[in-house]
Amino acid sequence: MKQSILVVSILCLAALVWGQWSSDASSPLLIAGGPGEQSMPKVAVCANGNTYISYFDNATGGYKVWLKLLDMDGYELWPSPVEMTGSISDSWLTDYAICVDQEDNALICFQDIRLGYNSIFVYKVSQQGEQLWAENGLSLSINASMDYPDYTPVLLNTSDNDTFVAWQHQGSPATIAIQNISSNGQIAWQDGLIMTAGIGENCNWPQLLESENGDVLMKYYVDSGPFYSPNRILKVARYSAEGELIWDQTISDALGIAAWTQVIGFAPDGSGGAVLSWHDDRDMNSINQAYFARITASGEITTPENGAAISSTTGYQHFYPWVDCDPELQEARVAMRVTSADQNNYGAIFQRLDYSGNRLISDAGYILQELSGFDHNPIYAKNMRARFHYLYSRFNSTSPNVEHIHSSHNEIPGLYDAWNTGGVATAESAKLHYSFASHLEDWVIMGYEDDSGDRDIYAMRYWYNGNVGECKDGPQNVTAEFIHPSGVLIEWDTPAFSDPDSYIVQLGEFTFQVPNTDTQYTIDDVEPGFYQVLVFAVYGDDHVPQNEYVEINVSDNSDPVQRPVSLMISPNPFCDNARISWQTRKSGTSSLGLYNIRGQQVLSLKIYTGIGINSYLLQKDKLASGLYFLRLQSPSGSVSRKVLILH
Repeated sequence: MKQSILVVSILCLAALVWGQWSSDASSPLLIAGGPGEQSMPKVAVCANGNTYISYFDNATGGYKVWLKLLDMDGYELWPSPVEMTGSISDSWLTDYAICVDQEDNALICFQDIRLGYNSIFVYKVSQQGEQLWAENGLSLSINASMDYPDYTPVLLNTSDNDTFVAWQHQGSPATIAIQNISSNGQIAWQDGLIMTAGIGENCNWPQLLESENGDVLMKYYVDSGPFYSPNRILKVARYSAEGELIWDQTISDALGIAAWTQVIGFAPDGSGGAVLSWHDDRDMNSINQAYFARITASGEITTPENGAAISSTTGYQHFYPWVDCDPELQEARVAMRVTSADQNNYGAIFQRLDYSGNRLISDAGYILQELSGFDHNPIYAKNMRARFHYLYSRFNSTSPNVEHIHSSHNEIPGLYDAWNTGGVATAESAKLHYSFASHLEDWVIMGYEDDSGDRDIYAMRYWYNGNVGECKDGPQNVTAEFIHPSGVLIEWDTPAFSDPDSYIVQLGEFTFQVPNTDTQYTIDDVEPGFYQVLVFAVYGDDHVPQNEYVEINVSDNSDPVQRPVSLMISPNPFCDNARISWQTRKSGTSSLGLYNIRGQQVLSLKIYTGIGINSYLLQKDKLASGLYFLRLQSPSGSVSRKVLILH
C-alpha cells in the first residue's frame, strides 16, 4: 500500500465562538437567580435550535410561572422573561409540562390556585414572546373543586399540530381527564374525555406519545387498595384525534409497582407503537426486578405476558430502567440502576432487547458501573445517532449533597462494549428537578434546580458525541469507492456543526492525515480484501469519528471488473416509495431480493441492467412496517443494505 500521507502545514488557530453554553461541566449556565426561589425548570427545544426554559419564581410572593427563550448558542432572545399572566401557585408545587408545537411556539401547562383550588391552565407563547391563546391561558378543568382538584398535567403536540393534555382528577374514584386543543386554541371536547376504571379503582399518572395518523398513546395506572401500597396495573390506551378510544390494553397486572413509581420509561418504537420499562416487586420478596414491554400501533403486545425481564441476575435490586429505541434495528436499549439486596452498594447495567423481549447482549446485561458506595440514580436516556446515552446523578453516600451528572455512550454502532463516561454537570451542589429536551439526534439541553442555598436554575448543553457546550462533530455521509485496478476513493461531507483542525482517514489498520480543506482522499495500491473505512474529524487532541463505518471490497488486482461501488436507497427510511439505485461495470441480469429480519424473502426481482447506473422503484404495497435487508446480485458482484419501511 502506498502510504502517501499528506501533512497539514497550517492549522486554523482562530478560536471558535460558541456563545454562552459552557464547555466546562463544573460551570453551568445560570438561567434564573436572584431573590426568592426559582424552582422546577422545564426545557423544550425548537426545530430551529432555540430553547424555551420555564420555571416557578416566588420573588414577588406566591409562585408564578415564567418563560425564557435562548438561541442555539445560549444567548437570551427576550429582554426579560415572559410571565404566564394570572398564574399563582400555592406554597407547594407539583409537576407540570412544556413542549413546542409544529411552528416552534411554546406550550406550557400547569395547575394553579387562581380559582381558589387546583385547576389546569395551558398557554401558547410565540418566539416573539406573544401570548397566542387567551391572555391568561386556556382553562381546561371541568369539575375541579376544593375537594376534588386537578393536578400534574402532561402535554403532547402531534404532527398535525393538535395539542393533547392529560391530567389527574382527584375524585372518588380518581380519574384521568384528556383534552385536545387545535392550533388556534379551540377546545375540541367541551366536557373532555374521562378515563375511568371499575368500582373502587383509580386511574392516575398518565404519559403521552404520538401514534399513527395523529392518534395518541397514553400510559396510565389502574390502582386499587390503599394509596401508599396500591395494587397497581400498568395499561396503555390509544385515542384518535376525534376522541375515540381505539383500544385499551393491559401491559402488566403482576402488581408490585410501588406508589412512588409514577413516571416510567415510555418511548416510541418508530412505527406508531411504544416500548415501556419499569421495575416491580411482583413476588413480594423485597427484591425488585426490571421489565420491558412493547406494544404495536394496533395494540398487539409482542413481548411476554407482564413484560420481559431486562436482566436475569438474581439477588440484586433493579430500579428505574430508562428506555429508548433504535427503530432501524428494531431494538430497545435500556439502562438501569442496580444495587445489592440490602441497597448499600450501587451500580448500573445496560441491555439491548429486540421487540419480542429477547436479551441481545447477555442474560445479565453489560455492566456500566460496578457495585460501589457511590450511588447512581438514572435521570435520562436517549438514543442519538445510533449511540445510547445514559445520564445519571452520582453521589457519595457520606456526602449526599454533592451530586455529579455523568454520561455513558457507545462510540461506534455495533460495539456495545465501547463506552465513554464524562461529567455533564459536575458543580458540587445538590441538584433537583432535572428536565431534558433534545434537538433531533444532535444535542440535549438539561435544566436543573440548584438546592445548595437560594434555589437557582441552571442549564447545560450536551452533544450526541459526549461533549458539553461546544460541539466537536464528526464527518457526514462518508462513502468509499473501489477504483480499478487497486485504488480506493473516500469522500465525505464536512461536520454539520463544527470546523475541525484536520481529518484522519482510516482504511483497515492504515491511517492517513488530511487537511481540513479537503473532503476526499484516494489511497493507491490497496491489497485485495474487505476493509472498514472510518473518517475522523480532529480537534486538538480529540478524534471524533463519523456516525457509521463504511465497508468496501477491494478485488484482485488482476480483475478488470470492480464490484458495485454503491447501492443507494432514497429515502431511507421511507413511508411511500423509495428509489433503489446501483452501478455496475457489466451488462446482464441483476437480481434484487428483499428479506425481513427473520431471513424470509418477501420480494424477488430479476432485471436486465446495462453498464452504469440502474434504478428500480420500490413500493411499500403489501410490505409491513419494519426493518428489511436488500441484496443486489449483479454481473459485477453483490452488495447488501438495510431498508426501514414506516407506514
